[in-house]
Amino acid sequence: MDVPLLWDSEDECAEFRLSPADTPEAVLSAYQAEWVRSEEALAGLGPDDLALREVGGDRTVRWILAHVVQETARHVGHLDVLREFADGLVGE
Repeated sequence: MDVPLLWDSEDECAEFRLSPADTPEAVLSAYQAEWVRSEEALAGLGPDDLALREVGGDRTVRWILAHVVQETARHVGHLDVLREFADGLVGE
């Protein structure tokens, strides 16, 4: 399955740069579109199936999904810290 690059491959930090077009709605829409692509890419695969990678060796679908959950949790934690700085409220 061909998957388009979302960022300029020449700029290592492109995914961290925001533009005026990167509104909360646009970012959420892009995130939702990525989940649709992910579901399509995973269709018919099981947890122990290998996902072929050009660099870094093959990984199981289970490993990839666990990594996605871990990365998402890490970044939500970062967002929580930013929210605390913005409004002073502290979570549980």
